[in-house]
Amino acid sequence: MANKTVHRSAETNRFSQRLRLTGWLTCLLSAGCQLNSQQIVASPLSYRDQEAEILKIVPEGTPRQEAIEKLAAAGIQGELGGKRTIYYCDLWEREDGQRWHLNVALLFNDSGEVYQTRPARSQTSVLRQ
Repeated sequence: MANKTVHRSAETNRFSQRLRLTGWLTCLLSAGCQLNSQQIVASPLSYRDQEAEILKIVPEGTPRQEAIEKLAAAGIQGELGGKRTIYYCDLWEREDGQRWHLNVALLFNDSGEVYQTRPARSQTSVLRQ
């Protein structure tokens, strides 16, 4: 009988350890998911202010690859258009941890240099007559 008690105690102990380990793993995963899912918000800056901030990082005349590298170093993510003549600035991961949607597109000339900006998304609204 003492042998069965020892065996059950060992099983209970292993179960308890597994339960604690599962609890810790759940907490760690939950915390990791919360850190990675930080909310992305619309930029509090107007289009003109966004444009000005981006042009401080990549002024007109900056070659395409250099512009993309400088933007990435500043925490700005985006995507090149199919013909590589436009770069859509989508997300700005700021040093303070905030994540902003952006609405600026960089245009590249035939030499592959930034020559102009424009809004990345068109504005649509209902026209009332």
